[in-house]
Amino acid sequence: MEIVDSHAHVYPCITGKRNEMLCTGEWYGKLRRGARGAWRPEGKRGLIQFAPPSFHPNYVSPEMLLGYMEWAGVNRAVLLQAPMYGNHNEFLADVARAYPQKFVSFGLADPRDGDKGTQDLDYIKNIGHVAVKLEVPDQPFWVDDEKYYPFWEKIQELDLVCGIDLGWDPAANPYNFQLDRLEKVIRRFPRITYVIMHLGVSYLTDIKQSYPFPVLQSTLALAQYPKVWFELSGLQEFCEDEKPPRNDYPFPRAQEIVRATVEKVGAQRMIWGTDFPGILTYCTYPQTLNLIRHYCDFLSDKDKELILGKNALEVYRFK
Repeated sequence: MEIVDSHAHVYPCITGKRNEMLCTGEWYGKLRRGARGAWRPEGKRGLIQFAPPSFHPNYVSPEMLLGYMEWAGVNRAVLLQAPMYGNHNEFLADVARAYPQKFVSFGLADPRDGDKGTQDLDYIKNIGHVAVKLEVPDQPFWVDDEKYYPFWEKIQELDLVCGIDLGWDPAANPYNFQLDRLEKVIRRFPRITYVIMHLGVSYLTDIKQSYPFPVLQSTLALAQYPKVWFELSGLQEFCEDEKPPRNDYPFPRAQEIVRATVEKVGAQRMIWGTDFPGILTYCTYPQTLNLIRHYCDFLSDKDKELILGKNALEVYRFK
């Protein structure tokens, strides 16, 4: 079975924004958040532990990721970007070209840039990216606004995969979780392949939500559209506010989220990923894989083959 980590990050530095707040990578895996806005519900600013302290300086090379992949038995990976990290279009394109049998990559473009944003889509396609990432709260825009139709049309024309991050904390940003608006976009631009990152988050950080996770069910209803896929990265982060053992490996709440997803949409629409390196503050890299491979007993061997690699190979068109 070929295994693909469909959500990993490598970067030369962190210099970007989240929720209008400057983010800067610091020493020993820390991230400095600026003075404006709020990232997490408690609204804390300053330094947070974004990656393990061994990440010193806060730089992640492709060779480091390859080492983790070899350790866990992961064959390939999809390299993503986000506004928080800064724009690393050229860096990631170079990495994917250097390791064509191991990596494919996402580009970053901003629809709010008008004609330039649309032209940036041509650019990221030309330098080799297979997909574009839209992190809606960090690029705050109403996704179904007609003024952005040329942007969506260009994604469709270029046959770029579109990864959508709908946001983590609805209280922090009014642009979070635009599910109804996104469905309008999917209807209007049906030839785009959409990947819903982190299961749309879908209020899963709210521990009061339990199986079958009613908000998640509304997100999974997008499975009625044949080109929508659901990505499982960062599941361990949905367990962090619970007391042991539910917030510790092998993360029973995360298993319940996977079970609710496969029951609704089927394994043929699910894609596994880690969210490396930030996920390493919750568990080891092999544990992110073993959660699916060894602890989700309700998944058949065929399900695991699809979720852990075969679906990603299809969606991201690895060579």
